[in-house]
Amino acid sequence: MDDIKENLITIAKTEDTAARHELLKMFLKFQDDFIKEYKGKGVPDEDLKQECALVISEEILSKGFLEKEKRAERILQDKANVDTVFAELIHDISTKCEKALINLTESESLAHTAAENVLSKVNVVNDAALAFKEEYGFPATPDELTEYCGLTREEIIEAVELSGYEIKDIDFNVSQ
Repeated sequence: MDDIKENLITIAKTEDTAARHELLKMFLKFQDDFIKEYKGKGVPDEDLKQECALVISEEILSKGFLEKEKRAERILQDKANVDTVFAELIHDISTKCEKALINLTESESLAHTAAENVLSKVNVVNDAALAFKEEYGFPATPDELTEYCGLTREEIIEAVELSGYEIKDIDFNVSQ
């Protein structure tokens, strides 16, 4: 922690780029703490770390990260303020990481749900097309399949397109 505080003092005094990059490396070590409650929620750990690293980098490398709330002035006035500024930085960064990780896990969840819905629709049409062919002995047209399974023609065509045209038991060659 003393290294972090010394870097904060150096940056407050001189805006030293090397000290800022060293501070960034130190803050990146907190990633595991920031991501621990998001592990196992559908997003790979490396993606969580990458998102958190991006937030940390944006915060530490931003031009005025010590200008916020006059942090640089407070550090230079009294070295006892370094602890307070450090705590503020940890709070700001952890809050921003949390928001980013919530967005990431929610978007991953939505993508997963959308993929499940697509797969479900494709499976329903595929199963209906197979059942029709087994029952009647020939592939169904989209209109016959519409009557057979209760889906609209558009839903059937969409499912075929979503499947990459892998649903084979539908006859599109019959004139409509």
